Amino acid sequence: MISIRRLATLATLSLFLAACGGGGGGSKNTPPGGNNPPTYTLTVAPASVQFAANARGALPAAQDVTATFNGEGLVVGTLPGTTLPSWLDLSVVGSPTSSPAQVRFSVTTTGTTATELATTIRFVTGKADGSQVVTKDVAVTYKIIDPLDVDVSSLDFDATAGTMAAERWIEVLGSGTDWTATSDQPWLTLSRASGANAGPLGITADATSLAAGVHTAELRLADTLSSTVITVPVTFHVAPNRWNVSRIGVHLLAFTDSPAHAAGVVVTNDAGTAATWNASANVIWLDVTTSGTNGDTLVITPNALAANLTDDVIQIATVTVSGGGLQSDTVRVGYFRSSAAEPAAVQATLNLSTSVQPAGLAIDPVRPYAYVGLSTNTVRRVNLVTGTVATLFTGPQGAKIGRVVVSGEGRYLYASAIDSTGDVLRFDLDAGLPASSLTKMTNCCAQELVWVRSRGVPLLVTGHFEVYNAVTGAAQTPVAVPVDGATRFNSLSAMNDGSEIWAVDPDAAGCASAASFRVETRPADGSGYLVPFRDSAPLIDQSTSCPRISRLESSPQSIFVQVVGQNAGGTVAYFRGAPAGPLSEIASQRHYEHLGVASNGLTALSFIGSNGAFSDGVEVLDGNNGLVHTFEQLQSMQGVRFSADDRFLVVLGNSQSAAGDLQVLRIP
Repeated sequence: MISIRRLATLATLSLFLAACGGGGGGSKNTPPGGNNPPTYTLTVAPASVQFAANARGALPAAQDVTATFNGEGLVVGTLPGTTLPSWLDLSVVGSPTSSPAQVRFSVTTTGTTATELATTIRFVTGKADGSQVVTKDVAVTYKIIDPLDVDVSSLDFDATAGTMAAERWIEVLGSGTDWTATSDQPWLTLSRASGANAGPLGITADATSLAAGVHTAELRLADTLSSTVITVPVTFHVAPNRWNVSRIGVHLLAFTDSPAHAAGVVVTNDAGTAATWNASANVIWLDVTTSGTNGDTLVITPNALAANLTDDVIQIATVTVSGGGLQSDTVRVGYFRSSAAEPAAVQATLNLSTSVQPAGLAIDPVRPYAYVGLSTNTVRRVNLVTGTVATLFTGPQGAKIGRVVVSGEGRYLYASAIDSTGDVLRFDLDAGLPASSLTKMTNCCAQELVWVRSRGVPLLVTGHFEVYNAVTGAAQTPVAVPVDGATRFNSLSAMNDGSEIWAVDPDAAGCASAASFRVETRPADGSGYLVPFRDSAPLIDQSTSCPRISRLESSPQSIFVQVVGQNAGGTVAYFRGAPAGPLSEIASQRHYEHLGVASNGLTALSFIGSNGAFSDGVEVLDGNNGLVHTFEQLQSMQGVRFSADDRFLVVLGNSQSAAGDLQVLRIP
């Protein structure tokens, strides 16, 4: 027989009671005046414990076993040669020093597959030296079932009439199952009709033959082995077809000796039909392409009547695209004619009059302005033509501006406030007044910001994937993206067609790839959300390298993605490729840090030199990656952007030729 002390070394729970005998007074259970050995007894109730649970479900309730004993101690442990299984935990309930004693049996996990587990727990009492031992065994069984289930309770799809919604994937759960899947509507199709055990199931909603409106269906899964049936309600939001312009804001800039460059805007409709569009301006000083079909370019340019407009005053106009029975879209046009001649080289080197390092740079899409966050609670406005610097607004005391973003039509400026409330500050550029802030939805600040517009719905997304309607400020509900407040993406970039958002998320080792999230919107109510899109196809294969991506930008037509990142050799390189696949390295001889893409296809890359201060610079490449120009003798660059009309390069950083924080450089 195993001794009591031997069992104590095996037990996870021990209840020891003090020895009673000695000193000539006899021992416990010894009859007075007699030498008969004591009688040790032990009973346990219940004599067995049974647990049951669903895999991945809630833990079963704990159960108590009561031990009534007459002995010099009580020990609870496992059988000789065995250990307590990881799925079972034992603990004392109440006082462990007297009989009866209660021991609580608790299950620690529900597992992930169907299984039956068993163990035996031994209760022991008797003499403390290990003799005259009495034992009782309690059989413990744990049955885990894994019935048919799915990882969603409902499904929502969004599409334009005449198109198909992006395929959604759900996980069918359950082991030891043999299931079938059916849909009760012809527009809802499945990637497979049956399966065994767990696995993915693709679901597609087809609006090619549906009218605009809300349609419903039911997905039904049935397990032929257990007769389990699961139904998933499906809602399909189908929006009317509409015209979409590739840019909802353009800037036309002229000088006394140089007319404004024409602005090109690509016009498409969401369904991709060959309908004809018509364009018209609300002012007489603008000429526009009068008509076209899906994919044609709308050209906007000032005409001779623009000469009658006042110099150095911003003029705002609207161009409307309509026709073909489709919903219309608009382009907001800003026109500015300077009373000065166009500069031949450097336009301005501007001192922002701050002792702190500027943090954020944004370009107004309809005005000749740049906006700079100063790493304090202040945002400065810079006129890129006149060089005038002014304070746009001052945020709450203690706020620290991280990033600044301007909406595509130039109506609002958004600034992330870090080291403070974490809210997103908002400024109405038309009214020249602060607007209500966007209250944080997570427990921390969100430095990164990106503005995106899809199917006419503008959204603002933070580095925590908080999603807001960019006009109303209404908080949206993200779908299948991190919303715990701890996940924070270092860099966000929206595809110019509004279809996707790329997010850079470094791991603990500093390696990073860019995950893609599809932007879904509902024009009927102005809501939007995000769903994972290209997670399975990272931009850079991490199996053979440890990329460190800094920034991403898309080409004007969203055909390519440009990336500044570190390659496997440890040098920072520039990558370029299609959004659907890995990128190819363009150059690795420079240490690139910042990236900017113009609407005309030019790309600007800031680089760090190796010859000390003022050896940094910026390369400007064309659409074929050919070198257009190099700007040198810069340092401490924090951002690179093209002006709204692509005529200038705006660099947040210092120049050797003159003191200053913002360089406005004329592109040859």
